[in-house]
Amino acid sequence: MIKAAVCTWLQILTQEDWNEVLYNGMSKTSAWAALYFIFLMTFGNYVLFNLLVAILVEGFSSVRESIVTLDKKNIMIVIMMIRVILMWLRTTN
Repeated sequence: MIKAAVCTWLQILTQEDWNEVLYNGMSKTSAWAALYFIFLMTFGNYVLFNLLVAILVEGFSSVRESIVTLDKKNIMIVIMMIRVILMWLRTTN
């Protein structure tokens, strides 16, 4: 029963044949059931949109952190290479 309820809820939120669910709900209860569907679609889609934005922001911030980490590693490698070259130049002169 919970499985069917979750599937119906997801069907409404993804707007896949949600009107059939609306009509079935209105025929089994009353016309006031439309308010529930409007409320669910409005706030459910708002929550899903914010979740999507949060996932995207998190993904971009983790990519940026990894780029900064790579830049720090590259800078350290360049500094070490410069030190090696300077040491080599000192020994050859």
